[in-house]
Amino acid sequence: MLEYAPSNRNRSQKRNVHSIVGATSKRSKTVSVSFPGASEQVLWFRVHEGKSRASHLEEYGMDKIKTLFFYGGEIHDAKGCAKVVGPVLKKSKLFDVTEVAEDLSFFTKKNLKPFELVVFYYTVGKIADRPKNALLNHIAQGAGYAGIHSAADSFRDCPEYRAMVGGHFVTHPHFREYQVSVADAEHRICEGLPMEFLVEDEQYVTDYDPRNHILCSALWKGMAMPVAWTKPWGKGRVFYCALGHNPDACRNAHFHKLFIQGAQWAGTAPA
Repeated sequence: MLEYAPSNRNRSQKRNVHSIVGATSKRSKTVSVSFPGASEQVLWFRVHEGKSRASHLEEYGMDKIKTLFFYGGEIHDAKGCAKVVGPVLKKSKLFDVTEVAEDLSFFTKKNLKPFELVVFYYTVGKIADRPKNALLNHIAQGAGYAGIHSAADSFRDCPEYRAMVGGHFVTHPHFREYQVSVADAEHRICEGLPMEFLVEDEQYVTDYDPRNHILCSALWKGMAMPVAWTKPWGKGRVFYCALGHNPDACRNAHFHKLFIQGAQWAGTAPA
């Protein structure tokens, strides 16, 4: 059961909410729900046990996050990873997903306009000024960006793209099992994650912006290297997760939770 109590200001507002956040109690959860584009418009919901956030969105006719999942490039099996990540996004019931592979010319102001979130898995490549500007401007104007793994190794000769992501790939140790530690357990992206968990993946060592908000990290030569971070880009929100080297790595349950919650944050929360 979902109880809601709109304020006078919000009684006529369509219930196309995207974001549900709150503090748990033993049997229910009181959560704030904000409408996209109107941060002052907030409803307070009491979500009773037994139903997920996604099921409440579905039951009450609330819109899913309109999401472009773009993948391709060299080196990595982007197509194979997309066959894992795409269904995970859809199964969450939080995202209305459109997939586009390889075609960087798709990035135009017109094509990007419907999307509230861009999920990005692409390696190396070159991007021309027109699609680059369309993508970066779309995020800066208030959309979200969620990058997977080699999103930090795309367009190596494009400093503007690297600045938006918040860092870039430098090197990696061999593919192996390693421990990821949660750096900010209070952030809603990390909700429900264990403080430490194991992954079998390719660890990315990055040169990153020290202003990034680090959510998770892993040790490399005794130094903590970021595994996931958030940052603003203009009015937009950026979430980056370094996990997801190949399809098997993308099947890790902790990766699923971290990435889905990060993508939801990027597609809904104000920067």
